[in-house]
Amino acid sequence: MYGRLYFTLPKSGKTRVVDMSPSAAAELCVHFLQLPDGPDHDYGNAIRVNIFNDEVWKPALAKNSVIPVRENSQRWKASRQDGFHVLRHTYASVILEAGESVVTLARWLGHSSPTITLGA
Repeated sequence: MYGRLYFTLPKSGKTRVVDMSPSAAAELCVHFLQLPDGPDHDYGNAIRVNIFNDEVWKPALAKNSVIPVRENSQRWKASRQDGFHVLRHTYASVILEAGESVVTLARWLGHSSPTITLGA
């Protein structure tokens, strides 16, 4: 709190492995290497979620016409529909649509049961 970073495991103390293609991993590396440096942005391996959303995620959405481009002096509109977390829900939907089992998806998402996955 009060500006200090706390490094902890995700909810429930579970770690997760994210399967992705080598090309997706390479693209993520490129984006993370382009993040601004400095005391307000970068803390070793920690990235402030608001900085990521404002300087990486939202500009990428705007560049691809998913959300409107903002004016230089304006802040990005706060929205659950275009926040970074929606990517997790999109991933889950695509995986289920592709025929993967809810049990497997629940494990990948770190949920304690498929019921939580289906209710999310």
